[in-house]
Amino acid sequence: FKVRPTAADIQSAIDYMKARYRIDASRIYVTGLSMGGGSTWDYSGVYGQNAAAIVPVCGGTAPTDALCKNIASKNLPVWGLYSTADAVVPASWGTTFFTLIDKYNPTYAPKTKLTIWNDVDHNHTWGRAFNPTTRVDGYNIYEWMLLYTRGGTTSTTPTTTTPAPTTTTGNIAPIAKAGNDQSVPKSWNWFPNLNANLSTDSDGYIAKFAWRQVSGPNTVTLATPNTGNTKVTGFIVGTYVFRVAVTDNKGAVSYDDVAITVTNN
Repeated sequence: FKVRPTAADIQSAIDYMKARYRIDASRIYVTGLSMGGGSTWDYSGVYGQNAAAIVPVCGGTAPTDALCKNIASKNLPVWGLYSTADAVVPASWGTTFFTLIDKYNPTYAPKTKLTIWNDVDHNHTWGRAFNPTTRVDGYNIYEWMLLYTRGGTTSTTPTTTTPAPTTTTGNIAPIAKAGNDQSVPKSWNWFPNLNANLSTDSDGYIAKFAWRQVSGPNTVTLATPNTGNTKVTGFIVGTYVFRVAVTDNKGAVSYDDVAITVTNN
């Protein structure tokens, strides 16, 4: 990745590996350090239902109520590792993450775990966390992750299923591309755009776009829902899912979803 990977980027990489390698789909684990730890948190709020467990280390995403509520809804084992000597990512972020996740899913609290050291800086926290000889309560992070499994099927959106493409005889359906998932701080006071203009059709052309909101904490306004690119207004803090229907010149339709998370910072 040339920029910080989004939740959709990570899921795309997982899907790529599942399609090409012999893997145990019930044992998919996501971990990362610093920025990667932040992306691990971001992924878990959207696609956490596809992972068996996660381990964010010095995760560079600030906790929000909405993000923690989303993660809690995934029934996801989580082990976070931080350090009070870390001058880059506050250890208090870890405390807040786990306090809120356990608050919203108290029955799953035995499968969440927070480790805070006090004698290693940001970079050295990584080395300690990923060292197989580092054990907390008898397990290193690899052994701990292997304690957990997930069903082995992949869900491509937080709570919805994207419809299958519809085709007409002798016609290849278009490829709908709703764009990458987005995370936007509410303090930016910025209106995200939905952009499906990278959608393609191999044997014709795209004749029509239709955007709609699938889910979210409130109903937002799509300025031009029947165009490839539309501005969206009226967000509050939380995660929203939008779906685009892309129709080609022969009437075949394909769909794709995108998530926008508005954080409370």
